[in-house]
Parts: sequence; structure tokens; C-alpha cells
Amino acid sequence: MSSDKLYLEHLTRTQVAQFFRELAGRLEGVVPGAAESMVPDPGGFKKIKISVKRDSTGFVVKWESKPLIKRAGVDEWETAYPADETEIRYKNLKKRLKENFRVINQSLMGEVMPGEGVVASFLQDAKMMMAFPEKGAAHYGDFEKVCLGFSNAFESKNLEACKTAGTALKQLKRECHRRYK
Repeated sequence: MSSDKLYLEHLTRTQVAQFFRELAGRLEGVVPGAAESMVPDPGGFKKIKISVKRDSTGFVVKWESKPLIKRAGVDEWETAYPADETEIRYKNLKKRLKENFRVINQSLMGEVMPGEGVVASFLQDAKMMMAFPEKGAAHYGDFEKVCLGFSNAFESKNLEACKTAGTALKQLKRECHRRYK
């Protein structure tokens, strides 16, 4: 998701209400049919700014969203990675992992499945992190197993299994960071 902007004019009161219902559904993970969709996919957002104004022809809705993680010169944050993985700095990778892990944990604590983009980004970054053997290789085997369990639970849309795997990830993170940070 890049910085998205949307401008809708001449809406009726019913269409504005539908816009917000659809946005709520999207945030809960419900994907509407393409033909009926007024709301862009918020994806992994850091901020959504919406303004509604009344004018002589109805309502005007302005939408602007900012991505959760901005990567310089890249439009799609969910799938954006340098072509050469050696270009990734460990510090930047850890920042992305921390932010995605926080979003995933907040979703699970709120009894909601996390967004697909955030999970995909987290799992891909986790795989890249394991390419740095000097940063905790002793824990990478267990970490990879728990990540695989989380991925399988997420694919099957099993909230309880995701929560269990999330708890295991938290525990492994604590153990590793105690030793290597």
C-alpha cells in the first residue's frame, strides 16, 4: 500500500453510511466484491485520514492513508524488498519486525485476525533475519518452527492457533533478546 488518496463527490447520505460500513468491514477482514467496493483496501496502515463535507450537490468524502512501514522509493510495502537481500541492514530489518510483530499482537489481543499484508511482511522479514547467524542462530531453529506454525494457523484462519503461536513467538523473542541484546 502506498500513500493512497481518494476523492468521492456527489454522494448521498446513504452512500456515505455505506462507505463507513464497508470500511469497518474491511478493517474486520471482510472483503467486498470488486464491483460494489467504494473503499480502498487499507492494508497495513499507520494512519487513515477521512474528511466528510456537505456541499450543494451532496457529500464529499476525502480519504488519505499512510503505509505502516515506508520504504524509500517503493510503492507496495507488503511485497517490497530489495532484489539483493544483502542490501538489507539488520537494524532496519529489526525495526520492521518489531512494528509488524506489535501490530500482529494487538490484532490477536483484540480477538481479530491480523492483516494478510502485515503477516506476509513479518514472515518474510523473519526469514531474512535468520540469514544473520551472529545474531542468535541458537534460537533460529525453534523460531523457524514457531513461524511455520503461525503461518499455518494464519492460512487456516484459526484465531486460537494464531494466538498460541503468537505467545510462543513472544517467549522466544524474550529468550533470544535476553541473551543477544
